[in-house]
Amino acid sequence: VERLADVDRVLFDKTGTLTDDAFAVVDVVTAVEGPEREWLLGLLAAVQSHSSHPIAKPFAALPRPFAPGGEPAVSDFRAVPGCGVEATVG
Repeated sequence: VERLADVDRVLFDKTGTLTDDAFAVVDVVTAVEGPEREWLLGLLAAVQSHSSHPIAKPFAALPRPFAPGGEPAVSDFRAVPGCGVEATVG
């Protein structure tokens, strides 16, 4: 640490060693648009809210376009290691 006082340059590569401590969703590509896309992303958010995986958190925070009390029930949630999750919705 003491030798850092003499450092005049720091170089970082692009391997992701300097990252934010939280994941974020920048965009999601879907085969549908408009209200159908919003509904689909709402289902995604509902399912991901059952996951404890850190990458699921930003997906769980996506807007849910359901009426109050009208969010579809998520059941049979199952994490599949290395593949994602499975669930029954509605």
